[in-house]
Amino acid sequence: MAKTSEEADGSGLSARAKEFGCPDLLSLRGEAAAHHLDYLDLMHGKLEGSLRPDAVAEFQGRPVLYLVDRTNIPAQQPWTDSDRQRLQQLLANRSEQACLGVIRPGSLEVYPINLDRDALARTAPKIISAAVPGAPTFFQSLAGGTIAIEGQPEEADSVFVEIHNLLKLASDALIGKLEPLEVLSVTGRALFYRFLVDRGIILESEIAEICPEARA
Repeated sequence: MAKTSEEADGSGLSARAKEFGCPDLLSLRGEAAAHHLDYLDLMHGKLEGSLRPDAVAEFQGRPVLYLVDRTNIPAQQPWTDSDRQRLQQLLANRSEQACLGVIRPGSLEVYPINLDRDALARTAPKIISAAVPGAPTFFQSLAGGTIAIEGQPEEADSVFVEIHNLLKLASDALIGKLEPLEVLSVTGRALFYRFLVDRGIILESEIAEICPEARA
């Protein structure tokens, strides 16, 4: 049986999340176990200094709400809008119909998960107070799709759509300048290069040496 966040780190996050109807949480802190298989890239300590969600609330085996605990802010590291947006984009790369929730004293802020930086910058969170009558059923409504989060992609696999569109743009720009097989080779190499950068296999400090004209 998966440990809840409350059991795993003693923070009480699970109890606070239950105020908004969340089931037992899967903690992303501590040592990884078999039930963390789908979330190994998000476990704390995977990348030092990187912001990670503290737990995830699932519905029927799929992630619905990734949670960050901000109820003890004086004891926690500073957290900026840029940090949050990077986390939103990081989670968007998983191509899930999930949202990001920030637990604060007496409230839950829900943000979309999206690859579009402009959409993230202009979208305000949906704020739910623990005192309102609808708070205990919020998670069920979110999981069932009866509550919409502004800025959330409509596509079921938004990452696939984004990659497909970018590859098509790159191919269209190269056709006529290169042979068809060369176009395929160049776009494939670019996609693999992006994968290596995203996974931290190629570090930002190494990009200029490998490809001086590339942008992270």
